[in-house]
Amino acid sequence: MSWLGFKAKLYAAGTVLLAVLGFFVRLQYVKGKVVRLEYERDTLAARVLQDKIIREREREVKEEYRDRELDALKELEKANEKFKGVDSLSNPNDW
Repeated sequence: MSWLGFKAKLYAAGTVLLAVLGFFVRLQYVKGKVVRLEYERDTLAARVLQDKIIREREREVKEEYRDRELDALKELEKANEKFKGVDSLSNPNDW
């Protein structure tokens, strides 16, 4: 075997090894990118869920305050109906 043939085979083997190494480097890069994107997706999904829960809680609190306000107005109306005012003083038997 001549030296040039051996040298050509070494170059060919080196080229193949570099191609395989390049393939694995690219594969690891893509895997890392996929992991980063999955992490970002999960983070965004958690933020969306958190915002949804916060909005629901704020809505519940607003409804609760509105219900309390309506109850207070109803009690005030009942108290106004029961109160006869100054006119009740004209009839001393109406105590």
